[in-house]
Amino acid sequence: MVSIKSILKCHGVHEWLLVRVSAVWMLLYIVYISIFIISSNNLSYDKWYDFFSKNITKIFSIMTLLSALSHTWIGIRHILEDYITLPVLKQLGTWITGFILFAYLFFGMIIIWSV
Repeated sequence: MVSIKSILKCHGVHEWLLVRVSAVWMLLYIVYISIFIISSNNLSYDKWYDFFSKNITKIFSIMTLLSALSHTWIGIRHILEDYITLPVLKQLGTWITGFILFAYLFFGMIIIWSV
């Protein structure tokens, strides 16, 4: 039986792949937003509101938010593992980072779906 700790602890190839896939996903989102900006003649609040009120844009935004947060989580965790030697500070940094990223996810979801 596989323990929950081993499921949550992905290192090596899994993390490398997740970071690369999330970076590509964020690049696609930047291209998506850029195409909207370039194709619009006169940007106004109404055009931005209509653009972000579409379900496809909301889903794409949430997936990009999740990609950015997972990318950040892996990067910060590796920095903490490599440069912080005290286990207590490492654990504290991990908890603080997790709390902040969860808050970003929570408020990001509220902001995206409130449009």
